[in-house]
Amino acid sequence: MHKPLQTPWYNKTVKSLQLAGMSDRTQQCYARAVRMLMEHFGGKDPRDITEEELQEYLLFRRNDCNWASSTLKICYSGLKFFFVNVLQRDWHIFEILKAQREQNGGFSPVWYTLL
Repeated sequence: MHKPLQTPWYNKTVKSLQLAGMSDRTQQCYARAVRMLMEHFGGKDPRDITEEELQEYLLFRRNDCNWASSTLKICYSGLKFFFVNVLQRDWHIFEILKAQREQNGGFSPVWYTLL
């Protein structure tokens, strides 16, 4: 079993998820998405991750890791929660993905093609 990354950002994310009333399972999935992002960037301070880097990370997970659309949806949702609610960043990438999701009525395997 993977030992959770215990950083101030990870802990703040978990607390924010709890305050938002997210289920235990959602908390685990969203916190995992944040942990995996931070591991991908080698422990880089998440405040220093740019919108372009986040976009490249999501494309990496889709194209190189071949994640299923349902896995991408969980990752995207967890990272959106983190960036919007914890770091207080409301980037354009979240609007692009939201528009694509609404247009298709769900996440399709091509939902990142707008990037």
